[in-house]
Amino acid sequence: MESTAVKTFAREYWKKSAGRYNKAHQSEREHASWKELLKTLLGPAGGLEVLDVGTGTGVIALALAAAGHKVTTLDLTAEMVEKAKANAKRRGLVVDFRIGDAEKLPFADNTFDVVINKWLLWTLPAPEKAISEWRRVLKPGGRLIIVDGNWWDFRKSWAKRAWYHLLAMPLILITERRYAWNSYGHLVQHLPMLSRKRPEADVELLERFGFVGVEAQEVGIPIAQTFIRRLKYGYQGGQFLVKGVKA
Repeated sequence: MESTAVKTFAREYWKKSAGRYNKAHQSEREHASWKELLKTLLGPAGGLEVLDVGTGTGVIALALAAAGHKVTTLDLTAEMVEKAKANAKRRGLVVDFRIGDAEKLPFADNTFDVVINKWLLWTLPAPEKAISEWRRVLKPGGRLIIVDGNWWDFRKSWAKRAWYHLLAMPLILITERRYAWNSYGHLVQHLPMLSRKRPEADVELLERFGFVGVEAQEVGIPIAQTFIRRLKYGYQGGQFLVKGVKA
């Protein structure tokens, strides 16, 4: 499958899922946790030029804007961007929301102090191209922060996770009126990061592209989990963070 086909699928998938995704990630507890994590990563003072790539419904962008940073975002899906705009308006925050491709940024070289993304890299058909672009738009000394998870890593406890996903399908069909098998699962072989050991692969990628001080750590953001949601998505792995500085 070509890169354009993967992106077309992604756009359509998130177009249909924007409302459900937005509803699942608007708890005050989750927002407060992101604010605290970003404060730890970037310091208490605002004023940084930050690009949030693959912003989705704007959780990271809103936390950054609330901390006083100047935030620009990019997302492939117009429906996600509309949800993000509504969330920013409701919270009284100013964010520059744009529609675009994470692997082809519409920004000049050396523009941002920080480039950050959440739960994005695993979805990209050309992760090397994306990281090259993210590095390009960073100022010298700027920081790249990648937050992601081993969502589809079936190498450990393969049978347990595969059966969990299979049993969750009818529950997703009933509660969300969608056929879960027609999701990212069939794209596994077309998404390179899903076949790599992470976050080790992320660290290697950043170092290959000339980032220094590259580090990885676990991230314990408490995603809102009702009993039903745990039954549907409990097979998914934990989150991690990888960060580096443009030399």
